[in-house]
Amino acid sequence: MRRSFTLLAAVGLCVLAACSTTTEHASAPSVPLTPTETVLAWFHAMNAQDGAATQAYLASSARYPSDAAGTIPRNGFRKVHCRPLGRTTRTKATVYCSFTEAPGTWMGNPDTWWTVALRNSGGRWLITNHGQG
Repeated sequence: MRRSFTLLAAVGLCVLAACSTTTEHASAPSVPLTPTETVLAWFHAMNAQDGAATQAYLASSARYPSDAAGTIPRNGFRKVHCRPLGRTTRTKATVYCSFTEAPGTWMGNPDTWWTVALRNSGGRWLITNHGQG
């Protein structure tokens, strides 16, 4: 229970911090997030239709066109579960996430999982790629 509360608190702090900036080297939340926590916070931002927060978790090379983040329906990803995949180094990590997509054609063919690649930039984990590739 304590771990869940800590994770929830960390995700909340990160979402609040991410809402105030869209730069890649934005000030990090007071509690550094693990790669898995970063990806969970990113899904949370997408589900909340918070385009600025969604973009803040992405490296500049992985950012969407400015209007794309708004096409995700509220709570578009349900039952999101993430775990580290393979070996995490100081600079790179991969996270595996399973989920249920909301019905509709908003994301093309419905997926049930993604792998998410991240890199550490100035103490923050940023998403560099995601999908089933």
